[in-house]
Order: sequence, then C-alpha cells, then structure tokens
Amino acid sequence: MQSQSSMAQTLGVKMLVALLCTVSFIAGFYAHKVRQTNACQAMGAQVVQQGNVVVCVSGNN
Repeated sequence: MQSQSSMAQTLGVKMLVALLCTVSFIAGFYAHKVRQTNACQAMGAQVVQQGNVVVCVSGNN
C-alpha cells in the first residue's frame, strides 16, 4: 500500500512540474510580446500585430 502512495505522490509532483513549466512558457511568451511592443514604441514605429507576431512598421518607408 505504501508503494501506491509514493507512486501517486510522484505522479502529483510530475503533474505540478508540467503545469509550472507550461505557465512559465506562456508568461514568457507574453512578456516577450510586451517588450517587443515597448521597443517599437520607443523607436517611434507603429506596432502592427499579425496574429501572435508583433511587427514594427517605420513611418519612414
């Protein structure tokens, strides 16, 4: 019975690690988009968002 308990605990830890990795990846992705947007605005460029991609469009084309 004790081995089933330790297996359940191990599975719980693995699921928690997977969840934390997923949340960390998503948070990093959105943080990158915000930094890219801020960089575009700091250069005076127009921010164009195409799906999940942020594109800087300069007004001097």
